Amino acid sequence: MRKNYSRAEIEAAVGGIYLGVEIIDSRLIEGSNSPFELFLADSLANAGYVLGPQVPREFLMGDGPALTVSAGAQLLYRGQANHPSGDPLTPLVAYANDPSDQLGGLRSGQIVTTGSLCGVISPQASTQIDITLNGVHVMQLDMTANPEGESEKASG
Repeated sequence: MRKNYSRAEIEAAVGGIYLGVEIIDSRLIEGSNSPFELFLADSLANAGYVLGPQVPREFLMGDGPALTVSAGAQLLYRGQANHPSGDPLTPLVAYANDPSDQLGGLRSGQIVTTGSLCGVISPQASTQIDITLNGVHVMQLDMTANPEGESEKASG
């Protein structure tokens, strides 16, 4: 059933805004190069999610803060933390207005990820990932290679 929630209503209902990292690792040898239907059946290669620190509500408005992601001494991403749609609430508003997954819509207390702020990052070996916002270190992950020797990918 379609609703008519506005962006302002959805924003007011959000309890907190957090940085997070989605861990992407396909069980398929071909990974994302597999036929789409097979890749979809592999749960879109989601291997987990790491919930990071809460960030200010201003994070939802305009240009995001400066974001850097590094693996050891290697810089993997430097730029603005911007959502692909330009507004991180766009997917949430769309879902709230038309929840088409038969799960009953949004519920209080749910954690919902709405998309990447820097795209997919692919560390090539086991490494420590450091994430900073506006020059302040906010998150650290220790990534280990999977048994086949390929590293997992992170999307933050």
